[in-house]
Amino acid sequence: GGALMSNVASLMRIGELCKEAGIRLVFFNAPQNPDAPLYRTAADRQQYLGILTRLSRELASTWFDFESSIPGSMWGVWIDGPDPIHFGRAAHRRLANLMFESGVISRPN
Repeated sequence: GGALMSNVASLMRIGELCKEAGIRLVFFNAPQNPDAPLYRTAADRQQYLGILTRLSRELASTWFDFESSIPGSMWGVWIDGPDPIHFGRAAHRRLANLMFESGVISRPN
Protein backbone atom coordinates (compact mmCIF):
# COMPACT_ATOMS: atom_id res chain seq x y z
CA GLY A 1 0.00 0.00 0.00
CA GLY A 2 0.84 3.65 0.33
CA ALA A 3 2.93 3.25 3.47
CA LEU A 4 5.08 0.58 1.86
CA MET A 5 5.69 2.71 -1.23
CA SER A 6 6.58 5.71 0.95
CA ASN A 7 9.03 3.58 2.94
CA VAL A 8 10.63 2.21 -0.22
CA ALA A 9 11.00 5.73 -1.64
CA SER A 10 12.59 6.89 1.62
CA LEU A 11 15.05 3.99 1.60
CA MET A 12 15.93 4.73 -2.03
CA ARG A 13 16.69 8.34 -1.12
CA ILE A 14 18.76 7.30 1.90
CA GLY A 15 20.68 4.91 -0.37
CA GLU A 16 21.36 7.71 -2.85
CA LEU A 17 22.59 10.04 -0.11
CA CYS A 18 24.85 7.35 1.34
CA LYS A 19 26.34 6.60 -2.07
CA GLU A 20 26.99 10.30 -2.73
CA ALA A 21 28.68 10.65 0.66
CA GLY A 22 30.69 7.43 0.41
CA ILE A 23 28.83 5.86 3.31
CA ARG A 24 28.43 2.08 3.39
CA LEU A 25 24.75 1.30 3.96
CA VAL A 26 23.84 -1.85 5.89
CA PHE A 27 20.31 -3.25 6.08
CA PHE A 28 18.91 -5.52 8.72
CA ASN A 29 15.55 -7.19 8.90
CA ALA A 30 14.25 -6.38 12.38
CA PRO A 31 12.96 -9.06 14.75
CA GLN A 32 9.27 -9.84 14.64
CA ASN A 33 7.20 -11.44 17.33
CA PRO A 34 6.35 -14.96 16.15
CA ASP A 35 3.14 -14.76 18.21
CA ALA A 36 1.96 -11.59 16.42
CA PRO A 37 2.49 -12.09 12.67
CA LEU A 38 2.75 -8.89 10.65
CA TYR A 39 1.87 -10.52 7.33
CA ARG A 40 -1.72 -11.24 6.36
CA THR A 41 -0.78 -13.96 3.89
CA ALA A 42 2.23 -15.94 2.72
CA ALA A 43 2.11 -13.86 -0.47
CA ASP A 44 2.42 -10.65 1.59
CA ARG A 45 5.54 -12.02 3.27
CA GLN A 46 7.01 -13.07 -0.07
CA GLN A 47 6.35 -9.61 -1.50
CA TYR A 48 8.06 -8.00 1.50
CA LEU A 49 11.08 -10.31 1.20
CA GLY A 50 11.29 -9.60 -2.54
CA ILE A 51 11.33 -5.86 -1.93
CA LEU A 52 13.90 -6.25 0.84
CA THR A 53 16.13 -8.41 -1.35
CA ARG A 54 15.91 -5.99 -4.29
CA LEU A 55 16.63 -2.94 -2.15
CA SER A 56 19.53 -4.60 -0.38
CA ARG A 57 21.10 -5.56 -3.72
CA GLU A 58 20.68 -2.04 -5.10
CA LEU A 59 21.56 0.00 -2.03
CA ALA A 60 23.28 -1.92 0.74
CA SER A 61 26.73 -3.37 1.04
CA THR A 62 25.19 -6.22 3.03
CA TRP A 63 22.11 -7.15 4.98
CA PHE A 64 21.32 -9.28 7.99
CA ASP A 65 18.16 -11.16 8.82
CA PHE A 66 17.10 -11.00 12.48
CA GLU A 67 13.39 -11.56 11.82
CA SER A 68 13.22 -14.85 13.76
CA SER A 69 15.92 -14.09 16.32
CA ILE A 70 13.74 -13.28 19.36
CA PRO A 71 11.41 -16.02 20.68
CA GLY A 72 7.82 -15.13 21.52
CA SER A 73 8.46 -15.52 25.26
CA MET A 74 10.81 -12.51 25.19
CA TRP A 75 8.24 -10.08 23.78
CA GLY A 76 5.87 -7.81 25.67
CA VAL A 77 2.10 -7.85 25.90
CA TRP A 78 -0.10 -5.28 24.19
CA ILE A 79 -3.71 -4.80 25.28
CA ASP A 80 -4.87 -8.45 25.48
CA GLY A 81 -2.35 -10.08 23.18
CA PRO A 82 1.28 -10.31 22.13
CA ASP A 83 3.06 -7.05 21.37
CA PRO A 84 4.08 -6.94 17.70
CA ILE A 85 6.99 -4.49 18.13
CA HIS A 86 8.23 -4.21 21.75
CA PHE A 87 10.33 -6.71 23.61
CA GLY A 88 11.92 -6.84 27.06
CA ARG A 89 15.40 -6.08 28.34
CA ALA A 90 16.69 -9.64 27.86
CA ALA A 91 15.61 -9.57 24.22
CA HIS A 92 17.35 -6.22 23.68
CA ARG A 93 20.54 -7.76 25.06
CA ARG A 94 20.09 -10.82 22.85
CA LEU A 95 19.64 -8.66 19.73
CA ALA A 96 22.63 -6.48 20.63
CA ASN A 97 24.80 -9.59 21.05
CA LEU A 98 23.56 -10.98 17.73
CA MET A 99 24.43 -7.68 16.06
CA PHE A 100 27.93 -7.73 17.59
CA GLU A 101 28.47 -11.40 16.65
CA SER A 102 27.29 -10.93 13.06
CA GLY A 103 29.40 -7.80 12.53
CA VAL A 104 26.54 -5.32 12.09
CA ILE A 105 28.12 -3.19 14.80
CA SER A 106 31.50 -3.30 16.52
CA ARG A 107 31.91 -3.85 20.22
CA PRO A 108 33.16 -0.78 22.07
CA ASN A 109 36.83 -0.88 23.09
